Amino acid sequence: TDADAEQQPLHADMKIMDSGLAPLFTVFIALQDITAAMGPTWLCPQTHNLESHLELSVLQSAAPEATGSSAGDFLRLFGASPASCDVGTAVIMNSQLLHCGGGQASSVAGGARRRLLYVTWHLPGNTPAEHSLRDELVGEFRLADFDGGPPPDHEQDLTYKRLFVEANKRDLNSMLEFALL
Repeated sequence: TDADAEQQPLHADMKIMDSGLAPLFTVFIALQDITAAMGPTWLCPQTHNLESHLELSVLQSAAPEATGSSAGDFLRLFGASPASCDVGTAVIMNSQLLHCGGGQASSVAGGARRRLLYVTWHLPGNTPAEHSLRDELVGEFRLADFDGGPPPDHEQDLTYKRLFVEANKRDLNSMLEFALL
């Protein structure tokens, strides 16, 4: 995010209510020192459960445009803590945890582009949930592709890629086929 950016709505990357999936795990790595003025990620401990997701859904339905003090009320209600941290800090998070990117101060007040590397993992064979990867990049890369050595040989499984993308769009037949791969 950049200076003057508004706080994100409180959310989970993986919803519990419409999913019987094993949780995904996300790692955020700070690529710079993250200060309070830069709108650090706010994490709500122990909210990776159905009760917290239902409570948030009810609150957001009652106040769909929650900003400013009402957004701060949500953070207090769910016990949020800011992840202000030093460069290189890694935060490991269950993707069902409620969280949000904080609001940024102006550049004059110390707001600046906040740079994080984040990676999400799921168990092999776990039917996918929402993802932020562009559909055409699914299955294209492995971590070993970025370690500086010669690129490893890995064949792309086009059936896996097709079913993964379609299952993410909640196509029930694709979800079943993916689970049976």
